[in-house]
Amino acid sequence: MPLRPVVHHAAGLMTMPKSITEQEYLERLSGLYEKIQARTPSGDLTEIFERYRDAEFDLTVDYQLGTEFPNERRKVLRTIHLKVLQDAEELKTRFTANTLTRESFTKDMQTLTQNMAQQYSSVLSPDEMAAFLGNDEKTLSLPIMPEAL
Repeated sequence: MPLRPVVHHAAGLMTMPKSITEQEYLERLSGLYEKIQARTPSGDLTEIFERYRDAEFDLTVDYQLGTEFPNERRKVLRTIHLKVLQDAEELKTRFTANTLTRESFTKDMQTLTQNMAQQYSSVLSPDEMAAFLGNDEKTLSLPIMPEAL
């Protein structure tokens, strides 16, 4: 489902932020890894992955929040995003090492998702939150069934 840009209200006028289209997003995303790999002479996979992750996040912001979304706020969102990825990886590691039950893993991942949304809401307006994460409460629920793990 394509997302629509956020409507900004300034001096009573409604303007749409400049954003990339869904087609542009998908096209840029499809060639992203190869471009980053070509621009990383060392070939270090960790560096390539980190650069890809950051570029993919920027593309997502450009698509969902607009290309002119302020850099300062973008950096804060990226910091939150990176922390969530780190915490999710830790949970996955604990789960695969059998130090976390399926139920605990599911509950902890859901809590992590809700905390992420709460942190994003400290940076984004309600309209921006809806554009970035969706405007349905179910969007923030992980579709994980513990019995399927």
